Amino acid sequence: MSHLEISLLGSFRVTLDGVAVTSFATDKVRALLAFLVVEANRPHRSDSLVSLLWPDHLPAAGGNNQRQTLYRLRQNLAGSGGQTPHLRITAKEIHFDSDSDHWLDVTEFEARLSASRVHHAGGRSLCSDCRTRLETAADLYQGDFLTGFALPDCPRFE
Repeated sequence: MSHLEISLLGSFRVTLDGVAVTSFATDKVRALLAFLVVEANRPHRSDSLVSLLWPDHLPAAGGNNQRQTLYRLRQNLAGSGGQTPHLRITAKEIHFDSDSDHWLDVTEFEARLSASRVHHAGGRSLCSDCRTRLETAADLYQGDFLTGFALPDCPRFE
């Protein structure tokens, strides 16, 4: 299975098996990946994603745009053998497989902060493990979430 790394703190960056993925055809492809990976806790209905990313389109046109965008995303994420194990796609739903071999800076950042908060509830002084966790979290923070990324025609996404 291909190892996927996604960084969304700061600018959008993706690597697949250690190679930078820079061939995203459109910002909507990037947006779809970012949304799916951050919201990987559940599947998303296709019609909901259409209204999120193509709010001003008629359903048929929005659905066509979504199919093209999903096709392009699958091309970007295709590992050896052309498989896209990171996505679960049915006729009605799209889901990022959180059990797939991936790493997301947002998840790692939140996990480091959460572990320190739980361990030091009540304001005790930091132990060396928590200090290391917080230093790692600080290193992961390369800027605000999706710095410089915008979809002005998608207010709900923004």
